[in-house]
Amino acid sequence: MRTPGVVRRDARRWWLAIEPVAAAVLLAWWLLGPAQPIASLSVVPMRTETTLTNVYAVLIAVAFAVALAISRLSPFLTLALVAVALGAQLVGWAARFSQTGWAAYLILLAVVLALSGHARGRVRVAAIVAALPMAAGISALLNFPSLSLSGQWGIINGMGWGSPDVLWGFVIWTVAQLIVTAGLWWLPAWLRSLRRTPTSAVETTAAIPAALSRREQEVYLMVARGMTNAEIGAAAHVEESTVKTHISNILAKLELSSRTAVIAHAYRTGVLVPEAATPAR
Repeated sequence: MRTPGVVRRDARRWWLAIEPVAAAVLLAWWLLGPAQPIASLSVVPMRTETTLTNVYAVLIAVAFAVALAISRLSPFLTLALVAVALGAQLVGWAARFSQTGWAAYLILLAVVLALSGHARGRVRVAAIVAALPMAAGISALLNFPSLSLSGQWGIINGMGWGSPDVLWGFVIWTVAQLIVTAGLWWLPAWLRSLRRTPTSAVETTAAIPAALSRREQEVYLMVARGMTNAEIGAAAHVEESTVKTHISNILAKLELSSRTAVIAHAYRTGVLVPEAATPAR
């Protein structure tokens, strides 16, 4: 019979595999579906053959999938790999997608979701800053005739530069991407906020120890609520090492010995009280 600790470790190992598995599934879906037909890997099709996916476009889709797979291990490399792949498409026509192959960009939605949960500190800021130019770049590749595979017609609208649909499409696709990206970016934090608040205790107006800095007070309350270092780091948008430093400072300032002691301290001082103990309104 496995102990609870073993069960928790097994669950954690399962979660470590979620990004690589998702990357493999999405890449397989693209290769077997939207990427078809794929040209011979030894031949680059003519630019006019806009229905064929060539080897360079396959490599771009693979780069997207790899970026998703490593997002937990290295958010920085994930962001850099996506930027390099999009840059290659902007400067090289052979790396651009076919009329249906552009669906590989959907893999990047999963990348956004993964980065929102794993990126911390400067990498998180860089990801937010990069959202607009990346969205604009993808929109340009989809709408601008000169940035399509053919070089003559937009991949989405099939129009040349003489059509007003080109610029309108660029604006609409850019805005739509930013809206979807923002929603995916804040989704993990919203889900954590639903899970974070226990039903057995509520906050009171009692002051959190004034000896703590403002950030330490925030961490104190999250520790008191039983949140892990990873959850605190995600909520505060800082590295786990920074969370550990704050917790060490809290323990030292309050002369406490452990996280459990922080929880007991919060109840003892009235910062948290059992829900049943709060007066009815």
